[in-house]
Amino acid sequence: MKDDVHRRRRLDESTKAHMKEDALTHPTACSSTSSSSWKDADSQSDGTLSLDSCTIDATPFSYKDALVRTRDTFPPLPDEVLSEDKLSTTSNASTTSDEEFRVPTPPRTPTHETPMPPLPPPMPTDTFKHKDPPGSSARRHKVAGPRIHTSIIRGAIAHAASQGVLSKSTKREMRQSILRGETNSILENLRRECHLQPMVTPSASPPPTEYELRNSNGLLKCLNTLGPVQDSETLTSKHVVLVELDRVVDRWMRGHTVQPGHAALFVGGSWYLKVDAKDSDLDVVVLVPSYVTLADFCSELPKVLTATPGITDVICMEDAYVPTITFKFHRVKVDLLVARFSQPVVPKHLPIHSDHILANMDVTSVRALSVPRTASLILELVPHPGTFRTCLRAVRLWAKRRGLYSNKVGFLGGISWTVLVAFVCQMFPNAVAASVFHHFFSVLAAWKWPTPIMLARPYDAGLGFPQWSPSGNVHERAHAMPIITPGYPAMNSAANVTFSTLRVLREEFTRAKLILDDMQLKALTSPIAWTQLFAPSDFAVRYDHYVQLRLKGTDGLHAYSSFVASRLRRLVDILQHTTGILTVHPFPTLLQPDAGEGSYFVGFEVPPGAAGIGAAATVAPVIKYFLATEMHRMPFEGAVDISYVPWSALPNGIFPHGKDWAAGDRAKYMLSRAHNLHMAGSYYT
Repeated sequence: MKDDVHRRRRLDESTKAHMKEDALTHPTACSSTSSSSWKDADSQSDGTLSLDSCTIDATPFSYKDALVRTRDTFPPLPDEVLSEDKLSTTSNASTTSDEEFRVPTPPRTPTHETPMPPLPPPMPTDTFKHKDPPGSSARRHKVAGPRIHTSIIRGAIAHAASQGVLSKSTKREMRQSILRGETNSILENLRRECHLQPMVTPSASPPPTEYELRNSNGLLKCLNTLGPVQDSETLTSKHVVLVELDRVVDRWMRGHTVQPGHAALFVGGSWYLKVDAKDSDLDVVVLVPSYVTLADFCSELPKVLTATPGITDVICMEDAYVPTITFKFHRVKVDLLVARFSQPVVPKHLPIHSDHILANMDVTSVRALSVPRTASLILELVPHPGTFRTCLRAVRLWAKRRGLYSNKVGFLGGISWTVLVAFVCQMFPNAVAASVFHHFFSVLAAWKWPTPIMLARPYDAGLGFPQWSPSGNVHERAHAMPIITPGYPAMNSAANVTFSTLRVLREEFTRAKLILDDMQLKALTSPIAWTQLFAPSDFAVRYDHYVQLRLKGTDGLHAYSSFVASRLRRLVDILQHTTGILTVHPFPTLLQPDAGEGSYFVGFEVPPGAAGIGAAATVAPVIKYFLATEMHRMPFEGAVDISYVPWSALPNGIFPHGKDWAAGDRAKYMLSRAHNLHMAGSYYT
């Protein structure tokens, strides 16, 4: 009996000795030493946690201070983890989380004599996506792609709690999850609590009726006729463009003058939302290391793109709100934006949807990263993505055919239309596509601007970036149509809308609402009945007076047409503040009546008593001032002639069916407008 007791004591002492040795040779995720940083994932996957290797600083500091301190003290990831990626883009067909793209490590028995083997080489996505070893799904929540210091996560939790987003119990549970190493779970919970809380309360609605289902079927058939979805060849071409663009950027980074590095590509916009048409462009954001400057992006990368076979029409817009390189790659339009990471190494599978990665980045880079971040949040904020996509396709087609799809000129861009559709989908979560489409125009026709439209409750992550705040920013109080993007930092995507373009938008919302009300009254559901709503714009027959901006030059016409379009909003601002001009309506499409030249047109109205000579005299000083202040430094070769043109002198090439046919359409429009004004006056009296 005594021998058994002594044997058990010796066994316990041996076990304790082995445990101490194992703690020294296998540091845990809490360790911040460079020699053991690459072993954190394996130690977390074993389920062990050693608090002895954690160094705790008792000095209080803020969330942003923790991020700055981590940048200087936390070691970079090793080369084994930061090897070249095949394609780190967030594509249209892949909306999975970052954890699903991580190589699962099979369980190993810890040894003390031999060093731990390196991580296994990367495998194809299809290989490990369906063949995970047993138990790998449980470790997937613990093994994060880029390791994050616990002080950063603790600071984010404390900041969210101070903003009133997290309750005390949720805060306590998240802190306990830190000890368990569940980094990704904490980041997802923070994202859900901070950015995925809808602003509107959905209204209760009955199940869809048979009429609504048939009406949705008719709408879908009309969409497939007027704006068909892209075929498999176009989809394959865009996939190939993304893959080859990743190789081009990788070749540019390998030959960088400072040091070779790695960049990551992220896709947003219509491609990510799965509503892109055949002629839609690709919105791609390249995330580069901190040592790559904006000058490198605007000077070196265009040369690499120009030398690449298949790439044409390379234009670099360095002075834009977000610096962009536009080009065509195998006849696919690409808008390439740049974002500079705060560290000299860009980790693979970076969680760009977390706010902590924005620390120490410049404002321009944060704006660029908002493209994929906002698209991801919108898809999570809508109740039914299928209904949302169908309705968004219809709204985009309607806006383009009516001449309302342009952020440069002063109307709404793609992100603004997307937020508006998502907002209506939140209000009516159980409605089918045709009903949501009808509610879309009913809500916006009666909306009291400048009341803002938001998808989620605004949240300030405390990183110091400016957000939309009319109470703190005087200039934002003058915004005519606030449409706020979700996420941090929240911005007004419709800041370019003027009072003149808002009037045009209201008229178009009312027109569409009346057409859909009439269809519902008559119980029309056929695709032919829907074509009236998507009729082309009547801009060419709408006004008596126009200002024509004629662009001359056979070479590079599209190069400087984008520059002129960006300055067109300034001309609208000057005209709408000119005495004697009632309304101003710019048309965003470049009309090309003759080969080798194109024209932009701005229609305007004057008081009924003014004659044509008076209108020409009114806009003459405006044209002179606009040429002197906006068009004197055009960076492209070409000439722009601006002149006043009455309706009778408009070129015949801008009318699809000729000017004689347009004269009849003009008479119909005048009668319809007089009838609508009479009905509106009788309604309000």
